[in-house]
Amino acid sequence: MTRDLGQSWDIVTDMAIKLVPGGHPHHALAEAAANAARDGRIAPDEVESITLSRPGVTTLAGPRHPTDLIGMAHSPAYFLAAGVADQDFSWVHATQAKITDPVIHRLIDRIRVGAPPTDNAACYRQGAMVTIRTTDGRTSMSTVYAPKGAGIGGIAWADIDAKYRALVPHSGLHNREIEASLSVIHDFRQVKNVSALTNLLKPQEA
Repeated sequence: MTRDLGQSWDIVTDMAIKLVPGGHPHHALAEAAANAARDGRIAPDEVESITLSRPGVTTLAGPRHPTDLIGMAHSPAYFLAAGVADQDFSWVHATQAKITDPVIHRLIDRIRVGAPPTDNAACYRQGAMVTIRTTDGRTSMSTVYAPKGAGIGGIAWADIDAKYRALVPHSGLHNREIEASLSVIHDFRQVKNVSALTNLLKPQEA
């Protein structure tokens, strides 16, 4: 039972920080879809089909056409279509305006599930391969073995900072507390008392 204990850690190989909204198993879908649309310079109205290939996946789970935040978070179809539509996927895609975006919902109807990949199947850590085919016969494909924020690929402070600055303002904190608290988080190993951080997380008077 103790053989090789400590030689490998799930926090490195399989865990990740959520850098975009929704269910983490779907993050690579949006990333690969956005990459394929951006690399192929494909506009939404040029899309004939969007094909997902992923080990073990033969059909799409979750709501096909989500109408609210809970549905969006559990809809792989939404992640794929939104990535293609905007060539990106970010916190804005958790807003009602995006969840009900007709462009995204039109693309959802063009999503297919292809045969699971067999090459490098062991490399997929909640990863995915997405292929976009256009109405004039062009194709663009992107493979993401592990989504951004996964420990196995390394986590960049720039990504953590961007998430913090995007979400923490919703708490009511002013910019000065946001930046000060982020600086403390960066240097947390040197903090002698956690109050150095928690005191900055209390909304102050303007």
